[in-house]
Amino acid sequence: MVNPVKNNPWYMNIIGVVDYMNSDKMSIDAIDKGEYVTQEELDSAIKKAKKITPFGEKDKSSKGIIDHFKELFIKHDNPNEDVLYKENKNIPQSEIDRASKYAWFEGKDKNLNKRISRKVGSWYDEVFGKENAVGDAVGKLISPQAKYPLPKEIIPLLSKDGKKISDSYNTLASVMAKHDAKKPVLSGSLSLQQALNKFPYQPQLKEDGVIGVRTTSWLKQVLAEQGLSSLLKYI
Repeated sequence: MVNPVKNNPWYMNIIGVVDYMNSDKMSIDAIDKGEYVTQEELDSAIKKAKKITPFGEKDKSSKGIIDHFKELFIKHDNPNEDVLYKENKNIPQSEIDRASKYAWFEGKDKNLNKRISRKVGSWYDEVFGKENAVGDAVGKLISPQAKYPLPKEIIPLLSKDGKKISDSYNTLASVMAKHDAKKPVLSGSLSLQQALNKFPYQPQLKEDGVIGVRTTSWLKQVLAEQGLSSLLKYI
């Protein structure tokens, strides 16, 4: 017999954390069936759920949830945005070319594409000046020449307080995991979004507890322009 479980407390809690690394396959299978899960399947999943963070009997809050948040930040991180928060002198030609290609041909966010395109323009104006570019037969730039030496390798983006963005992600993941271990589902994600909305950027983030492209993009901007320490004050 089909069992509607939309109002089942366990189902409503665990549905928000199906991507956690410690989630059990049987529980995920039950959730995937939605309201068509059978009572037997639901009972089995509930039994298995005792081991699932953050609602289980055993607290696995540290590594499992931390790794989950790290994975989300890495998955949704867009390296093409990094040029927006770097000084032009710290951006190599290869990085500006990559960002330019993204803005022209790959990016789906029109506002982000415009921001990157403006940054690319300011980079060329500062590094090469406003003279018309002259290339050789294969398109290699002959003139004008760069006004100062550029880095040959991409320099990692730093937060305002001098930490690598990747290291800041790790610190945030640990802080957010503590929220999820002590409070209801997705509280770590919600706490992050609420903290990000404390900064004067528009439009405001939707506080839905889902870490996606927009939340991660906003996070990178806050880290680069405000710093990790400033963000942590609100979480």
